[in-house]
Amino acid sequence: MKKWILILFCLFNGLSLFSQNNYLGYKSKGGSISFGIPVYELPEGKFYKPLMLQYYYRFPLFKDWRYFNFQMHIRPQYNIVFVTEKYHHEFGVNVCLEAVFLLFENTSFGVYTGSGPHYISYESKRQVNGFIFSDNFIASIRFKSRLIENFETEIYGGLRHVSNAGIKNPNWGINNWIVGISAGKLF
Repeated sequence: MKKWILILFCLFNGLSLFSQNNYLGYKSKGGSISFGIPVYELPEGKFYKPLMLQYYYRFPLFKDWRYFNFQMHIRPQYNIVFVTEKYHHEFGVNVCLEAVFLLFENTSFGVYTGSGPHYISYESKRQVNGFIFSDNFIASIRFKSRLIENFETEIYGGLRHVSNAGIKNPNWGINNWIVGISAGKLF
């Protein structure tokens, strides 16, 4: 047991030494694109498949933390929703809280959750159209570029749930698995 504690201490201490100029304390802004993979077929025999186009602004909550930090995201978005041969619209903004860990000097791993108001034009037997909330549970890996100064890329995936918090019925909500990629500028 003591051996594992010593190994973990050396690992975290080593990350701290390598990360004197790490990017967990930087702000970032950029864009992302993600795809929604249906968790299930809707009662009307169709699938809800959003293509999500997002802008993000991310900032750390603590400036000087070296190998771990909390970050806030603001993510306005416009989503094109494909339901069989027709498409619908969804738009809104999410506010997210992320716990992010420095894995290597230019690589981090994060998990975040967020929610925010949205509007949806599609109506299902599971969810009425109009005002909804979009809730996200996401895991991500970010890479700071060694070739382009102050540039980062990210791949992410997770679960997304939309529903209207019981304002109108039906309100079972719609769930999707999410996979996406983003790119942005650090400052």
